Amino acid sequence: MYIENVKSGLVVSTTGKNNGDDAVLPKKITPAHDDQLWKVTPLPTVKDAVKFFAKSSGKLLGVDGKSKDAGARIRTWSEQGNEPAQYFGFITPK
Repeated sequence: MYIENVKSGLVVSTTGKNNGDDAVLPKKITPAHDDQLWKVTPLPTVKDAVKFFAKSSGKLLGVDGKSKDAGARIRTWSEQGNEPAQYFGFITPK
């Protein structure tokens, strides 16, 4: 699946920089590019939460430094067990 910004149409992609750990919104969907594809896995112990695994590396999408600040970097890294910085949820736009 793709993770697309509904306003800009840009998709979350892994860059290959920093050992493939950086995740950015650089471009529109490019068909058949593994760096833009994600596997979504529901968390059975956390209601409405999911994890995103990068198809290109198998690493998890997460918030860098467990930040709660606006503009925080997202990146991928190896699964860290029960790490809430690697959990995401879906919010319906109003």
